[in-house]
Amino acid sequence: MSIRGWLVRNTVIRFFGWATSHKRSAEQQRRFMHFFGKLSPPPRSTQVDDIDCNGVPCSLIRAKGVDENAPLFLYFHGGGYVIGSPFTYRDFGSQISKALGVRVLMADYRLAPENPYPAGIDDAYSAWQWILQQGQSASDTFVAGDSAGAGMASALMLRIKAKGEEQPGKAWLISPFCDLTFSGESYKTHVKRDVELSPQVLKQWGDAFVSPELLAQSPELHPCTEDLSGWPPICIQVGTEEVLLDDSRMLRDNAAKYDLDCDYSEWQGMWHVFQPYGKFAPEPKQAFNAAMAFFKK
Repeated sequence: MSIRGWLVRNTVIRFFGWATSHKRSAEQQRRFMHFFGKLSPPPRSTQVDDIDCNGVPCSLIRAKGVDENAPLFLYFHGGGYVIGSPFTYRDFGSQISKALGVRVLMADYRLAPENPYPAGIDDAYSAWQWILQQGQSASDTFVAGDSAGAGMASALMLRIKAKGEEQPGKAWLISPFCDLTFSGESYKTHVKRDVELSPQVLKQWGDAFVSPELLAQSPELHPCTEDLSGWPPICIQVGTEEVLLDDSRMLRDNAAKYDLDCDYSEWQGMWHVFQPYGKFAPEPKQAFNAAMAFFKK
């Protein structure tokens, strides 16, 4: 790991882990996430509009120089299905918009525990449908998300599959939080290596999002074991220091069973969702650029 990467990991990321500890209430965790959003605003030239997409509040993010009619790119923010909002991700959305020449649509989906499953996934599907209603084809639409947002993107694609509808063109899944049974060994082996997330907070969030009984009855929440045939090409990126590492590995292995085009990479020494920090360290920028190349090819 670079010196700059080490500094980010041991300052900003450790503070984030402290702020989102399982010992804090969801409301406290949300306030800290909003504070992070204030610390990382997008460039002043970025246009951010709040819009309604079939009843789902969304942020439409467009970097300087991107056409006002550019294609829409659907992104789902992370936060364990419990915290977070598009506000925290405005800068990252601007980075994606600039790199791909797209307008990034970030859904402010309903959060648990106030709105447990399937509310958030319903919102994701509604936002997806809104994009298609604008006349943009599914194959020309890319989706992405980080952590729970990547789990949401996976659930969206499984719902689309169950409905027999056309899938998006490609998907970028960043450190996906997608095994809500918590079966991965990395939940045990990486506890001391992960400075950002703990198994306790992930379990806290997962239980708030969906009950074990409903989870067992909901195939769209099991991308690591369900039939993924028909999915589009996917890019999975994960850091080697994450307790969620095995979520990515299990999703990769399941994708291989169905001969999916899966661009999978593990980034040495990296923390959970490191890609937005390309301004501060080389490794996040390299991973971000690799994902942008995946979309462009």
